Amino acid sequence: MSLQVFNLSESRIREMSDGFSVLRQWLVDLMAQGLSQAAVQPVTFWENMAARMVDAKLPGPARTLRSIPELVANDSDWPEKVLGHLGSLYLLTTSFDRLHDLPEGLQTELLHACGVKFTSKTLEPLPGVTDSWLVLSEREMNSTEDLRYKVTWMLGHHTGRIGVVLEFAYGYQDFKKRWRKDTAYQGEAVFYPSARPRRMAFKGEVHQEKAPETVPPPSCLESVEALKHHWNEALATGPWMTAIPVAVKGCIIRASKERFWLKDHHNRSIELVGDSDRLWTAFAHGYGRPVTLLAEANEHGLAPVGVWRGMSFHSF
Repeated sequence: MSLQVFNLSESRIREMSDGFSVLRQWLVDLMAQGLSQAAVQPVTFWENMAARMVDAKLPGPARTLRSIPELVANDSDWPEKVLGHLGSLYLLTTSFDRLHDLPEGLQTELLHACGVKFTSKTLEPLPGVTDSWLVLSEREMNSTEDLRYKVTWMLGHHTGRIGVVLEFAYGYQDFKKRWRKDTAYQGEAVFYPSARPRRMAFKGEVHQEKAPETVPPPSCLESVEALKHHWNEALATGPWMTAIPVAVKGCIIRASKERFWLKDHHNRSIELVGDSDRLWTAFAHGYGRPVTLLAEANEHGLAPVGVWRGMSFHSF
């Protein structure tokens, strides 16, 4: 996919490049002082550089910078997480210099990390996937006081492909589409460009239809080791990727001191993350028995979405 599809002019690319040059030197200076200096910096230290990134048309790095003061103040593991954020930002600055030489998938991941928005024109020329899309789970959340967003997980009945529909609403505005859980929608879905496509949107008409009586799970991973390998492969193809959908079977959900784990038959485990109610619901559905779990894998662990019991799906 060419850069022209994203409506990026050469002048904007130069503006972004100049912003990254400033950020790169700022990061070098910060690390020369030592990571411990990050703990004593005022919020304005991060906010001032974030504002410069916004001016350079780089809202993605700006969001990352603005998240750091809260990590330092509230997270006991802040050194590791802040170092990860700063390393990711530095990788962005050096990779942008090679933007035109990168493979299309990696190029798209980089632009997404920069905060470049996809438009309807971006998606129009892309091929779609026609299927009967079953709504597995739908969840509405608040991003800010005025912005709400809704995440809808769907499964292609014939293709077995998992996709996520992400929608936004401002203030008292309602979402444009209300998807009905446990209902199927026949239509052509196009996946947003990515090294590992996940987010999707529909092209043209979408027709509601009766959901299939059985919902077999998609292709599943069968161990924690396979899951971690899958996540590492995803990062290799897109270093700025934040999450990917996964299905894991044959594992048991365990709880210990308000923390939850998915343990496989090799006795290896990975932590389940997310809000407490959802984690307890996942634990109750498993109740010591092997489950097939649909989740979102991220740098912190697995965020559960739902489980299969036989050929039926139960969302949390």
